[in-house]
Amino acid sequence: MTRLLGLLLLPTLAWAQPKLVTTGASVTQIVQALGGDTYIVGTDSTSPGEHPKLGYFRQLGAEGVLSLAPTEIWAAPGTGPASVLAQLADSGIRVRQLPAEPGLEGLFNHIQTLGQWLDKPDRAEALVTQIQAGLAALPPLAGKPKALFLLGAGERGLTAAGAQTWPDTLMTLAGIDNLAASQNGYKAFSREMLLAGVDLILVPEHLSSDPQALCQSPPLDILGPRCHVRALPADLVMSQGPAVVEAVKAIRHALP
Repeated sequence: MTRLLGLLLLPTLAWAQPKLVTTGASVTQIVQALGGDTYIVGTDSTSPGEHPKLGYFRQLGAEGVLSLAPTEIWAAPGTGPASVLAQLADSGIRVRQLPAEPGLEGLFNHIQTLGQWLDKPDRAEALVTQIQAGLAALPPLAGKPKALFLLGAGERGLTAAGAQTWPDTLMTLAGIDNLAASQNGYKAFSREMLLAGVDLILVPEHLSSDPQALCQSPPLDILGPRCHVRALPADLVMSQGPAVVEAVKAIRHALP
């Protein structure tokens, strides 16, 4: 009987002390928000926290991951290469990867899935409810400003966040029109289309130490004095993570 009870408890005890590698800032942020940070033994370079870093999540190396001896890998969409994930699975590590689900509903699905994996479904539901309440409490925005989120701006032209991207979701939630919403993903954006009128240009902080200086050189110089560029933390506005309300507030605050 004692031996049988011990065998029944084994799955619970094994889960109670998992060693996780989380890849993608969104996965790491959600796990942390759900109280699972103590289970993390390593993350990719885009993730927050002081955990050992394993490089960019799309270009993982098997040796670095194996050196941390994780029991599981919880991966964001796009984590790879696929051959490395297969190698890690063959080594006995459980690999779990979230599906690509854009938008706010996609975030909520990811929160609920990770809540199940952490055995914290109630905490996941509470987090979703908290986000929904925070968004509902935001005051309406006067007018309908137009904005762009640029991932690149230089001699090679402009790369803007279109539909099906997290910056597009945040701009929509903020009550702002995304000038690049007619295209999907991160795509080249015509310099001439800027002349249609843009109130705000957002960039990730790593793009420039002096964002407003981007207005002085091509291709943004075409806007002249109407050029307003503001930089925001990439992990806040590019990661499909739980800090949605904070991100929307930051975007609104950046409006001229």
